[in-house]
Amino acid sequence: MSVYRNLFGTMKDLFHVGGPKGSAIKNILDGLSVRTAADDDFQNISIKQASGVAAEHGVNWEDLRDANALMQFSFDGATAPAAGTNTGTYGMCHTSGGAYTAGQVYYDDGAALRATKIPVGTRITTGTAISGTIDFIANGTYVAHSASAPFSWTLKGDGMAGGHGLVKTIELAIDTAAQKISTSSIPADAIVHSIHTGITTGYDPGTTIEVILDGTSSLVLQPANENVPDDPNVYLSDVENGDVTASNEGNVVVNIGGSPSAGAGKVIVKFTPVSLS
Repeated sequence: MSVYRNLFGTMKDLFHVGGPKGSAIKNILDGLSVRTAADDDFQNISIKQASGVAAEHGVNWEDLRDANALMQFSFDGATAPAAGTNTGTYGMCHTSGGAYTAGQVYYDDGAALRATKIPVGTRITTGTAISGTIDFIANGTYVAHSASAPFSWTLKGDGMAGGHGLVKTIELAIDTAAQKISTSSIPADAIVHSIHTGITTGYDPGTTIEVILDGTSSLVLQPANENVPDDPNVYLSDVENGDVTASNEGNVVVNIGGSPSAGAGKVIVKFTPVSLS
């Protein structure tokens, strides 16, 4: 039979729980610590995952792991992997379907795919590229800019050395498809330096190729009159005003007009993400 008693407190610094072999709660200068019964080491303490309702809630090991997860698998919600297929790893739902939402991170605990809590500022990294209604590059670092699905995952690093002052490239293979879109984007405050359009197989006469940065208001990087698609050659364009603003930051898009039946090549865009001052 349990016996309960009102206990206001103790004058001692150490309060034992669970008998002489249990744990102890110890008063310290700036709070409390959980100690062994002999007070010669620290003990673990288990708490529920923070709900996020109160800023003062403590966080546990699961919270810490969820806040900095490596995506080791990805899936379409309509064909989600069974729990236990990727036990102990995190995955990204790239396309909504069934009970799963695009942009949501899931942890496979062996029994279920658990949706993680994603407050603004949650960080994830990718091992391989993820493609669906939401795309992620390989070896990228992303931060959630929204606390609601699909969480506005924003690329912060691409696995390369810091971007300040470095010239980077985006390369797109082109063929007869009407449009090619880069996976990576060029951010605001970047400077686009040059466009290289290399035609290896001539296109049908009348074909046009235009390279733009597809933002809210598009920035033309290489207009159609600066290359000749039916003549295999390399066409270089220096971008006179390549300053990227918040209104035209986005993915590189190559528009191929004229519905050609033949032709191939590549487009290379060189840019500096952030310039040094």
